[in-house]
Amino acid sequence: MRRPARLGTALAFGLCGCPAVEAPPRTTSARAVGAASVTSVAQVACPPDATWPRALPPAAWAPLPPAEGVVAWSYERREPGAALTYPRAIAAAPDGGAYVVDRTGWLLRLDADGRPRAAARAPDPGQGGPTGLCVDARGRLLVADTHNSRVLVYDPDLRLVEAMGEPGHEDGRLLLVTGVAEDADGRRYVTDHGDHVARVQVFSPAGELLLRFGRRGAAPGELIRPRAVAVHGEWVAVADAGNHRVQVFGRDGVLAQVIGGLGAGPGELNQPYGVAFDAAGRLWVAELGNHRVQVFDAAGEPLATWGEPGRRPGQLDQPWGVATAGDRIYLLDARNDRLHALRAEVLLASR
Repeated sequence: MRRPARLGTALAFGLCGCPAVEAPPRTTSARAVGAASVTSVAQVACPPDATWPRALPPAAWAPLPPAEGVVAWSYERREPGAALTYPRAIAAAPDGGAYVVDRTGWLLRLDADGRPRAAARAPDPGQGGPTGLCVDARGRLLVADTHNSRVLVYDPDLRLVEAMGEPGHEDGRLLLVTGVAEDADGRRYVTDHGDHVARVQVFSPAGELLLRFGRRGAAPGELIRPRAVAVHGEWVAVADAGNHRVQVFGRDGVLAQVIGGLGAGPGELNQPYGVAFDAAGRLWVAELGNHRVQVFDAAGEPLATWGEPGRRPGQLDQPWGVATAGDRIYLLDARNDRLHALRAEVLLASR
């Protein structure tokens, strides 16, 4: 098994548009495989977010009837231009609610019943807005700002407080940022890809690049269009969408398990776009291509699926993201402009 590259580079922190102050260069502890390394640290002053507080966007959501006892609640966008337009990422909040971002760049904090409580608009949503979210140990929201090649950091009330990243192919820089997760030690795992690059980069809380693993390809341990990342204990799950599989690595970047392969049967996957672990270590996968969510046990064996193509209750159209909060599974039904809260134990018992 090829060992991942370990580096001592760092990523820039600050808000977009603020002047950077270069710190003395650092040296790397090892050379990255097939890429140059970024060896300087940029520190940027962060002014207060002048756009906060942001009025809640027009919701125009309507509840849908529950389906087969699995769905606790669902909401659907009913008016053009309302929030929840092709939702693309979701993360569970500490209070049992959730954060969600849609294609237009609206960020919403929802309570446990799906009601919006706070809102923000991601700066420069560009070609489609962010596609990845997670909540760190301090309760802050980390946002994979895909086309701007950075990670944005918001406080729990959705005030923008920090940005992380500079565009580039070198390790320590970012391309299309698709996912972000944090482990118990505060290390941030960031998936990005573009051109010949597909990788997971691991940063310290201060922005130092600690580790990079994965490269573009179809062999075990390689990636094509990594779409999301999730961490549970010592394990890091990466949605390897272009290879129609989920790969599970140790926190040291060594491949431990490959789940899936192209298909529509149990245990098979088609464009996995979202991954999330629950407290029991089960892995939930949102499959864009199969229009369903599938759950696996810790050994990678399939336990249950939910969903089929369509717009009726119990049906999905291009689910992009999944998050877990206790017994609740939040699922984004992107093309239907819907958000579902599923009862995990009911779903698992119905298999």
